[in-house]
Amino acid sequence: MSAFSINNGKLNSYLNDKPYKFCENSKNGACNWVLEVSSEHTFCLGCRLNRTIPNLSIDENLRYWRILEAGKRRLLYSLIRLDLPFIPKSENDKIGLAFEFLKDTFERIQKNDYVMTGHID
Repeated sequence: MSAFSINNGKLNSYLNDKPYKFCENSKNGACNWVLEVSSEHTFCLGCRLNRTIPNLSIDENLRYWRILEAGKRRLLYSLIRLDLPFIPKSENDKIGLAFEFLKDTFERIQKNDYVMTGHID
């Protein structure tokens, strides 16, 4: 965790004086995490865990997604503070972690295929 200064539109950490950039999902108001400017990624570690996000062209979905993302960040922050490892499923399909933010739709309900909370395996 670090505090940042903004100089010429760039974020600099008081902790290590490295330049940082905001996660791409900050544009949607769904993430406030950062990553080093030198990173090849545009999404922070938490957002790289997303496998499926809602259709953001629907205002209601954007609002709900922001709430879900806040909860996910709290979970990930706790895992980090407890020094518990997590790996994105995109990096290790066997033991990796991924999130799919789904919504019941008319088509799913007709098939009796409701969205459930839990895990696949």
